[in-house]
Amino acid sequence: MLNKRKKKFGILQREQIDLGKKNGLSDRAIRIYAKEKYDFLQMQEMRMALESGMSPWKVRFRFFPWIPHQAMEKIRELSEEEVDDPKPYYSAIIVTVIIMGIIIIGLFIHMHLVPPFTLKLDEIEIKKGERINPIKYLDESYVDSVTIQQGEEKGNRVILYENNQVYRILHIKEKEE
Repeated sequence: MLNKRKKKFGILQREQIDLGKKNGLSDRAIRIYAKEKYDFLQMQEMRMALESGMSPWKVRFRFFPWIPHQAMEKIRELSEEEVDDPKPYYSAIIVTVIIMGIIIIGLFIHMHLVPPFTLKLDEIEIKKGERINPIKYLDESYVDSVTIQQGEEKGNRVILYENNQVYRILHIKEKEE
């Protein structure tokens, strides 16, 4: 446990380690402050913080060797006034889950319940070589949100309309004059 490696602690440092054991701190908690880089007064403040219920994680990340013991005492006193309430963490998790749920529901509604765009016609006849305006055959409420491409399908001209991965095809039949 703590005695696996011989450390050169002074008498007063050793006393802080023994007090931690006597007062019921775990070996893991004691290892946080049982380091030669802390003087006995710093070790005392860290031990007292652990004994007062401060989590080992907070002790590890609030008490550094370069902080004088007087400042450590103030940190410990202020930390004792804190309410170590896990509810804020649970609240953040709950809020995150609710937001994700709203996003998923919104996507579901958008993808499944909002009616997909429509074309005025599925097929048109034009004179051979005549130019057409693809927007003319699209429902006006979708003009700004639809991607339009022209192409060929089985030798016939087509116009492909796409909006949010929903596709519509306008078939164009060309007739001779």
